[in-house]
Amino acid sequence: SIACSGPIKSTMPDDATMERLRETKTDSLTTVLENIDITQFTKDEKMNYAWWLARLHFMQRRSLINDTLIHQALEYYKEQNSPRIVYAYLLAGEQINSLGNKFKEARELYEKALEASNFYNDTYHNEYIARHLLESYRAPEDHKRYRELLEIIKNNKPLSLNAYYSLIY
Repeated sequence: SIACSGPIKSTMPDDATMERLRETKTDSLTTVLENIDITQFTKDEKMNYAWWLARLHFMQRRSLINDTLIHQALEYYKEQNSPRIVYAYLLAGEQINSLGNKFKEARELYEKALEASNFYNDTYHNEYIARHLLESYRAPEDHKRYRELLEIIKNNKPLSLNAYYSLIY
């Protein structure tokens, strides 16, 4: 069993392989990544590792409370002007949100994710992040922003009329 064998000395697979494994063997990929010894990784490999592991945890609806390396990856992707910045902002916001008492900081990161998504013309993530951010704007004081986010969702992905109204009410 991988989980019982201790840390694995390895390198990160290429992105195409990671994406294929993410789609077909998410749990196995997560287990392998969780057991990789990253001490000998280059900075680029460590940042990719952090991004992939946090992404997999998020997709599995697991807590990101221990995925603190995602914040370093976020800074790294900012320096690199990488399109990964979109998801890195979202994951960093989720990691902070896992702490349970830093909603304002998490919301700021979600807003930056939305800005980056717009910058990269990433309509898939734009709609996804807007939906995610929408959940944090349910308070009455943020009613205007809530409506703005609904418009982003409506304009980026066709919704059935019932789905749209269920978001509004």
